[in-house]
Amino acid sequence: MDSTSEEKLTSTFNVLLCVYFVLLFRTIIGAIPQLFDSIIPDIARTEKPTGWALFYLVYYIWVFYGFWAIILALKKSRSAIPALKLALPFSFFSFIIATLPKLTSINWVALGIAGFYIGFFIFLCKSQQIQEAFPKERRRLGISGFVGLMLYAIILVLAIQAIAAKISLSRQGRDVPVAQLRLNPGEESDGRTVFTPLLGWIQDSTSTIEGFRNAYYYHNADSSLITVYSCKEEYEPSRHYYIFSIYEDQPLDVEFFKEELAYKTKDTLGVIIFIDQYRYERDSTDYYWTYASKINGSLMKAVRVSILEKDSLRTSVHDAELFLDKCILNTRERSLKHDRIDKEDNPDKYDNESSPPPGAGNDVKESGD
Repeated sequence: MDSTSEEKLTSTFNVLLCVYFVLLFRTIIGAIPQLFDSIIPDIARTEKPTGWALFYLVYYIWVFYGFWAIILALKKSRSAIPALKLALPFSFFSFIIATLPKLTSINWVALGIAGFYIGFFIFLCKSQQIQEAFPKERRRLGISGFVGLMLYAIILVLAIQAIAAKISLSRQGRDVPVAQLRLNPGEESDGRTVFTPLLGWIQDSTSTIEGFRNAYYYHNADSSLITVYSCKEEYEPSRHYYIFSIYEDQPLDVEFFKEELAYKTKDTLGVIIFIDQYRYERDSTDYYWTYASKINGSLMKAVRVSILEKDSLRTSVHDAELFLDKCILNTRERSLKHDRIDKEDNPDKYDNESSPPPGAGNDVKESGD
């Protein structure tokens, strides 16, 4: 290889390495706040924190593995090309997975970054200058290569476990024919969820909304309007997304909204309860709206209840929580356990059937009932 070709290789190769370094550094800078804002909280509330912690650990190791591959390339190590060929595909696919769901239109910067990863990998495989500077017979995997292969093996195992868990959850989340459910006295079910109307609720009608929500309409002696929704849950079970999801269920126009009275959030092993209370005023009359939900993001199911009361607030946060605690989202458990409970013979067991163990919840905020 003559000096001109070597200089050309050095120039092109160093530019590509420099761009790759900038992209890796950009990833690290963006990942640091994400680590504390979302990753650690997500790991803490998941049902399998060890698996998720390992997944994110492998991700960060891969980023530093990219820096390691750059250093090997600058040192002209025999392990440089194998290390870069192992690092680039991970960088490419992790970028695609992280970026693609956020795109709403063509993003030329994202296309350019994806194109760089592809172009750099092709350069390593096809460039004659690379073949001459790093002959195949002189290359070796070395420690860096074995580390890269081990990381890919870990990713494969985690992916298989995740797919198996998703299949298992999808089976648990399937609706069960109502005829196959063992319902306790007073319980209602559409096969998706099971709930128990409170004492004094009188059912008016039922309907299906948009194909994925079954609505049960009630009233009581105080003329309160009550709606229970058994629904497939499309939103991420976080308060940020949840608040947006309740707008369509507001019983009065937003122009009559006056104030938020109270809210409560409780997370019990990944099953989240949200309770909100608001005051509206229309024609000099006060209306009080209690909206509460029990959401299982893994099963993609929820029970939501809307209670509209006139003149005074008669439903407390505690009342709403008791209703949700008795709601069952995994109906397959009720179908398989065959644990019918006689409410009259064993009322204490019935009342506590779906309640979480003491201390399992984590109240974020509660302001007044």
